[in-house]
Amino acid sequence: MVILLTFTLYVFGGDFEKGFIAYENGHYKKAVEYYQKAIKNEDAKALFFLGVMYGYGRGVSKNMHKMVQLYEQSASKGFSPAQFKMFLIYLTDNKGINRRNKQKAVMYLKLSAAQGFPRAVSMLAREYEDGLLLKRNLHKAAMLWKQLADNGDGEACCKVSGIYDKGKGVEQNKRIAKKYYSKAISFDAICAPIKD
Repeated sequence: MVILLTFTLYVFGGDFEKGFIAYENGHYKKAVEYYQKAIKNEDAKALFFLGVMYGYGRGVSKNMHKMVQLYEQSASKGFSPAQFKMFLIYLTDNKGINRRNKQKAVMYLKLSAAQGFPRAVSMLAREYEDGLLLKRNLHKAAMLWKQLADNGDGEACCKVSGIYDKGKGVEQNKRIAKKYYSKAISFDAICAPIKD
């Protein structure tokens, strides 16, 4: 089945799909060729994955500045994983690139989270809880955790259970807390028990 799917993607897929298959099979130079073709058609995923290749030096010479340039182009085309990577790059001195810029980091985090990218949503929720990058807002944090929980994230179900149990950013509601606690348990997540 996997071979048939790979063959179908290769024959009927575009340059990005062909590049991805080449990459997965360790044919890095071929992957670079396909990604470069896809980039001519403004493919945001191809920009991102070519950036990954520059970051690791697979099929191309390792070049962190080129990696960031490609991530930024992909992010500007709305690819949420690239937006999240740009958040990380602007947040830290990532691999010697030194692009620290809190405002740009927050901008990219919000863009990625707005598209529902789970890592971005959870990071944004944490930022609203902690108040390190953003003004503390427990209600916004609660709504973001609820968004993740409603999309099947077991650990987020635990967070939402605790949020409603204690009334952090929302009105305390033991019924909702128990609902999310049960949901979390169904995902094998480990949560603090709800006290009556």
